[in-house]
Amino acid sequence: MSIKIDKKLKIGLAGLLAVVILVGGGYLVNNSVKNNFAESLKDAAEAASENTVTLTGYSLNIFTGNGSIEMVSLNDTVDTDKNLFEIQDVEFSFAVTSVLFGPLHVEEITVAPAGVIGNIIGSGARVKTLVETVRGKLVAGMQPDEESQIIVDKLSFGKGVMKIGPALIGSTLEKEIDFPATTLTKLGDDTPLTKERLAERIIFAVGQNALNATAYRVPIL
Repeated sequence: MSIKIDKKLKIGLAGLLAVVILVGGGYLVNNSVKNNFAESLKDAAEAASENTVTLTGYSLNIFTGNGSIEMVSLNDTVDTDKNLFEIQDVEFSFAVTSVLFGPLHVEEITVAPAGVIGNIIGSGARVKTLVETVRGKLVAGMQPDEESQIIVDKLSFGKGVMKIGPALIGSTLEKEIDFPATTLTKLGDDTPLTKERLAERIIFAVGQNALNATAYRVPIL
């Protein structure tokens, strides 16, 4: 016994199958881009800072142009249980078409107040070393073989917190001081930046703000 399927039903089923394929394919593409984004960001931040960088809780949606990172941490591997810097609850938006055609156009990167935490543990020279390292790279400028990739309209990090205390695991003998918010605009507006150069600009600006709230200072660019 054969069963005849109505023509409209066939068309409907074909359409449903197409949607399933597109949605599934879109999910796989988005997931691939998200993972590549996280790996690329980690590599760029490590190259810029010469620190160990860890990303946790990251998400990205190439269809809506939004993303977030739960935490970015920088650790200089000095014998302490505290990261040198932590940037928490990062939110960002980008132009969807720029993912395909480039350069990547990031509209805004934001971090809420108290979302940036620096640690001067034992010696503020650790943070100063980080900032001076990045400053040297910025002064050297982009190399001829570097490929420009990113434009950022605005970066807005709320007021940060610097923790000062002894380099003792589990120590509670620390105090906190606030440091000013960090705002950068039109990054790469004239000439798009590489991922590494963008990371350097961000790390230097945040690190300098943090150090300026202490006795440790570095020259401005």
